[in-house]
Amino acid sequence: MSTNPLDRDPEKDGIYDISAPKNGDNQHVIANEEQQKGPIFTRLADSFRRETNANTTHAFKAEGGGFDHEGAAQRTANSGLARKLKGRHLQMIAIGGSIGTGLFVTSGAALSRGGPASLIIAYGVIGIMLFCTVQALGELAVIFPVAGSFSAYSTRFIDPAWGFAMGWNYAMQWLVVLPLEIVAASITVSFWPGAADTNSAAWVTIFFVLIVSINLFGVRGYGEAEFVFSIIKVIAVIGFIILGIVLNCGGGPVGGYIGNRYWKTDNVPADYQGYTQSTKNLPGSIHSGPFNNGFKGLCSVFVTAAFSFAGTELVGLAAAEAGNPRKTLPTAIKQVFWRICLFYMVALTVVSLLVPYGDSRLLGTGSTDAKASPFVIAIENASIPVLPSIMNVVVLISVLSVGNSAVYGSSRTLAALAEQNQAPRILAYIDRKGRPIVAIGVSSVIGLLCYVVAGGPKTSSTALNWLYSLSGLSSIFTWGSICLAHIRFRSAWKKQGHSLDELAFRSQVGVYGSWLGFLLNCIVLIAQFWTAVWPIGWRDMTSKAIAENFFLAYLAAPVVLFCYFPYKIYFKTPFMRTDRMDLVTGRRALDTAELIEEEMLEKRAWPKWKKAYRLGDSGLYISKIILGTASYGSSKWQDWVLNEEEALPLFEHAFKVGINTWDTVRAPYVLRLISPMGLVANYRLLNQADAYSNGRSEEIIGKALKIYDIPRSDVVILTKVFYANDPVNQSPISELMTKDKQGLVNRVGLSRKHIFDAVEASCKRLGTYIDVLQIHRLDRETPAREIMKALNDVVESGQVRYLGASSMACWEFQKLQNVAETNGWHKFISMQNYYNIMYREEEREMIPYCRDSGVGIIPWSPLARGVLAHPWTERRSKREQTDKLLASLVRGRGSEVDEALVGRVAEIAKKHRVAMATVALSWCLKKEVYPISGLNSKERIDEAVSSVSFKLSDEDATYIEEPYVPKEIAY
Repeated sequence: MSTNPLDRDPEKDGIYDISAPKNGDNQHVIANEEQQKGPIFTRLADSFRRETNANTTHAFKAEGGGFDHEGAAQRTANSGLARKLKGRHLQMIAIGGSIGTGLFVTSGAALSRGGPASLIIAYGVIGIMLFCTVQALGELAVIFPVAGSFSAYSTRFIDPAWGFAMGWNYAMQWLVVLPLEIVAASITVSFWPGAADTNSAAWVTIFFVLIVSINLFGVRGYGEAEFVFSIIKVIAVIGFIILGIVLNCGGGPVGGYIGNRYWKTDNVPADYQGYTQSTKNLPGSIHSGPFNNGFKGLCSVFVTAAFSFAGTELVGLAAAEAGNPRKTLPTAIKQVFWRICLFYMVALTVVSLLVPYGDSRLLGTGSTDAKASPFVIAIENASIPVLPSIMNVVVLISVLSVGNSAVYGSSRTLAALAEQNQAPRILAYIDRKGRPIVAIGVSSVIGLLCYVVAGGPKTSSTALNWLYSLSGLSSIFTWGSICLAHIRFRSAWKKQGHSLDELAFRSQVGVYGSWLGFLLNCIVLIAQFWTAVWPIGWRDMTSKAIAENFFLAYLAAPVVLFCYFPYKIYFKTPFMRTDRMDLVTGRRALDTAELIEEEMLEKRAWPKWKKAYRLGDSGLYISKIILGTASYGSSKWQDWVLNEEEALPLFEHAFKVGINTWDTVRAPYVLRLISPMGLVANYRLLNQADAYSNGRSEEIIGKALKIYDIPRSDVVILTKVFYANDPVNQSPISELMTKDKQGLVNRVGLSRKHIFDAVEASCKRLGTYIDVLQIHRLDRETPAREIMKALNDVVESGQVRYLGASSMACWEFQKLQNVAETNGWHKFISMQNYYNIMYREEEREMIPYCRDSGVGIIPWSPLARGVLAHPWTERRSKREQTDKLLASLVRGRGSEVDEALVGRVAEIAKKHRVAMATVALSWCLKKEVYPISGLNSKERIDEAVSSVSFKLSDEDATYIEEPYVPKEIAY
């Protein structure tokens, strides 16, 4: 393999992360199956053994000792972490993952230092910065869902030395947060008098064991715990916002209307509850106003706000363990905006209206004192019984949630660093459950620092302040690096000839948003440096106190620089050039295989109603793509038809990928597909015709249901009636289309006799009932009343569930519907007409009528007999050479306009790197019709499936349609 990533063939070398799901659940299947055998203790012990597919290569060059960025990228892209996080986990991690002590407790200290206006401004600036950052992270994580996430991006797109520094910076941030949060939890329970009498070490032990145990359940345990924690926190914040508005308007037990009183200078009334709630507040001693300590007060709030938002980026780190990151991650990323706006800005605005910045209770005993929570203080001021305790429970849950995230974030980052040889190799150990078990162990050991509470209040306070200083500024460096990595990635993406259309998810604020985020991060670092060197009240402080304050406020910066420069000097790492960056390894290419894999993962979790689509106004649900079976049956009928042994496996594959609607109409065997949300579904729809391969397609469907044990209730079978069949001799279709041919009397058309005989024969061949019986053509020699009465009677007999029609004039179709309606008979629920990019005349009357009357549209030949699936001049397929209907219907009517239409489909397909068939079928779906497509191979089936996920833009659709001109009515 070439050492230069730009010289490699992604598919040949197997370095596209198409196989990424295999690094998750799939690769643990064999090991897990083995673990299901034997005693429970044996299975438990086996789960801690090394994952069998673990990568054992290293990230250092064999010669010269330099850093091998290609090896590092390979390892992070092929981590053994289990992909078990679902969409709901990621969304809750994004919404509530960072709602913890930063919001509920330390926001009180920020309010005290800066005042309400500074609080809102600082949190707003950090919120804007974080929104830009998370958008950039989402774009990178969707296309590169690799272990280590943003630290790996710094290594790949900036400088390996900076990646090393950022990785250890982020790991240390969470390593110290764990003991910090455990201690905070022990202090939180002291809110209740009874719990305060218990030794703090006992509470510390309980919380430590709880957090470590959750993470030993693997990523699924972390995800489920965060899901529950986040729901509680979200409900609590929303409830507090509502309560706060009521209290502000004077709806509490005590006090009256408050309004914006505390935003006005020294406007705290004598009856303010804070005077009686706290012995430190004497009447007239509580100050209020929009600002406190001026501009320096504002700057001092920035780091507190950053600490509060820390953890938001975890959603990007979790991408490596998400089952379907391309689908779930963008949704989770978009939730960040609402969390910033609702849970932070609105909640803090309400708090600032209820608690003046001068209330001494906001200072508490430290950053972990729940009694200093402005949320609890606001409720206490209202003298509402029980509610302060409930709010304290929420604070406790939030603290434990952050501690849970601390173990997850630190262990995954340590494992990723080890995989790049930037940390001891033992930390890269992944067990059979997909857990970085050694890294989790290291995180837990560091967590034992929580027992400093046993040293007494003074010792524990000093230790906790230094731990807090390590984590406070770390997030700023992490977020700035994410923005810079995204800027560098976009530059390399453009430099190496890629377009933005190739990205599965694009940052909503683009590269300009990343520049804004990076700039704001730099400004915050400068502001923090200023307040660290010259803190509030520095003139009254000793030199020692100022120095101690500086390191407490800015300790993370020298730690980052200490990690960066020695590593860079020793390994001589280069600053990554945009034209040489590796944009291949670990990349999730937007190809059919990946789309199917991801769609199937999501489909299994959807309720049945979401996996099917309603056919018109009926109660029948079908898949979005219907498998047409005209090409399955007997090659004696037409040369291009697949025989039974070739066709049977295609039914199994179609069913597995979600095509649950099968139709046999104009051709031997046709399957149609349903899809969940844009994917494939559980209801299968089969469309057969008594004419296709003279009924052989129906027989093959019946066999497929039995051979592959496909539940009859999970498929929808469509078949047709009109033509005769010759199952013995397999006569060509051209010999079976006339009524008066010898031996075919009463075997062609829609007479009552033929309808009943055909239905009975079809049910016998299928071995089951028919879901939708369609008239293949209109028999203009048989009275409409006879046709509709016979069709009504076969439905009433129980052999048929619904009725459908096929190509005819709109007025003829309306006439049949009117006859049925007048007599109270069953009407048609579907129209199967000829409709595709090359033939749109149905848009004149038939489609508008069907839309207005609630009839579902399921067009046949959406690919124009396959012409729209290949370039216009490509005619190598057997069907192109032998299909007479294709020659007469498409090629015989072909023109420069048709060639231009096919050419534009090819252009759009090339632009988006998908098959032409995917574009043509997606065009049909955009028109809100469910096409019947003849699919003669597993590859064609997969292309059809991908068309459900592929969303054709309005601009692309307009571009494709532009050359079209009206044509003569063909059918």
